[in-house]
Formats: sequence, C-alpha cells, structure tokens
Amino acid sequence: MLFAKLIRRQVPVPKSIPVLVTPGISKGEAIVVDDAIAAHLPLILLQKEPIGKYWKPAKARFYAYAAGHLLILAPWVIDGSSDYASFHQLNDYAREICEATEMRIIGYPDLSKA
Repeated sequence: MLFAKLIRRQVPVPKSIPVLVTPGISKGEAIVVDDAIAAHLPLILLQKEPIGKYWKPAKARFYAYAAGHLLILAPWVIDGSSDYASFHQLNDYAREICEATEMRIIGYPDLSKA
C-alpha cells in the first residue's frame, strides 16, 4: 500500500486526458491503469497475453470496456525470447500508437518534433 501511495503522489492520473496508452507492465503502471479505469478515463491497454476464445477481462476492466472507456489490444507478434524483450516490444507498440496519432506519451517530449 505504501508503494501505491508513492506512485499516486509521483504519477497522478490527470483529470482529463485524450487517451492513456500503456502496456501496464510495471507495478507503478498497473496502479496508474487501475486509477484511470476507476476515473472512467479513456485507455488503450496493450497486453502480453493473447486474447483466446474464452478470454475476458477482469471485472473492472470488463465494465470499462463495455462502457467504451477501454480498448485492450493483444499483439500476436511479440518476441517471446524473454519477458524483457516482450515488455520492450509492448512499449514500442505504445510509442507507435502515440506517434501515429495526436497522443503523447507521459514523461516523453513531443514526439512529433523529433
């Protein structure tokens, strides 16, 4: 709980954002994702696990998805040689989504000027 409090103090979820794009990999990112879902903010979540025939998101994510606040993407071409490689590839996908749109990555400079 102390970790969650520190993360919320250091990386507060904005009250309004165009769309948050993240793989939600780290514990800190997962806290931001949960807070964004609770605040009904728009979110694109990239996940490592494939979406199978009987897969469905957890309860809060299910309701956020049903309300149109959450889009879950599970890229099917991920370098599975290690978790490290997979996580970096998911971060690269998040960056590509932001670069291809008007979105910005929290903590990064304006990518359109790079």
